[in-house]
Amino acid sequence: METASECGAEALVVECMALQPLLQSLSELRLIRATLGVVTNVRPDHLDVMGPTEADVARAIAGTTPRRARLLTTRGRHLQTLAEAAADRGSRILEISATEIEEVDDDELRRFTYLEHKENVALALRVCAEHGVDRLTALRGMWSAKPDPGVLTVHDIDFFGRKFVFANALAANDPESTEQIWTKMVKLAPGAAKRIALFNCRVDRPDRSRQLGAACVEWAPADHYVLMGTGTYIFARVAIAQGLDVRKLVIAERARLFRNRGVRRDPHPWS
Repeated sequence: METASECGAEALVVECMALQPLLQSLSELRLIRATLGVVTNVRPDHLDVMGPTEADVARAIAGTTPRRARLLTTRGRHLQTLAEAAADRGSRILEISATEIEEVDDDELRRFTYLEHKENVALALRVCAEHGVDRLTALRGMWSAKPDPGVLTVHDIDFFGRKFVFANALAANDPESTEQIWTKMVKLAPGAAKRIALFNCRVDRPDRSRQLGAACVEWAPADHYVLMGTGTYIFARVAIAQGLDVRKLVIAERARLFRNRGVRRDPHPWS
């Protein structure tokens, strides 16, 4: 905050990274005190902290609602929860309409250096409009801004004559968002000879591994499911229990370590 003030910033955008519901509320009420709060969506992520249900996640995120200000969001499943939080804190709730989303055309989306969702662009445009920034100026700013490393990008790769389409969607955390991106990529490359789904697991996020392991079985099928990171056995056990063919699983956790030591690793350590 001090740095922004010293630089003469006219606006400050802050993302709440707190997971504990109490800390989410404290972050807004005692530290940030936003003039405009934004909730992009409510999805089943971090259920081990904010859950156990998606409704609990909605109530936790509602704790970031500012006092006597504005709360902007999309029309989602938990709009009523957010509206109640806004009313409790004397704020106005604003929601982007279907018309605002449809006004974001494909030509405007193609100007981004990465794949972006219409809902997100429409939400950002509304934030800018609430602060007096016209649509074209806002779009030009978005197109020229340096994107976050985790944005959804698609790369055409030529590996010694072999063609690959690699979609970097590793920033997606919850199963709903991940499925949406996987479905979109499958449609993007309908003639692909093989489809490989790569999951990065974290042993400190076991609940997320269980969610993705159970959910991926219901998606458009992949030819191989590659698991890297840590705690991959959590994902594997759940996925197999849900009916995933064990022969499609490739465990890449610590693969280099075992190869360098000349140790032959059991391909199915979870059985």
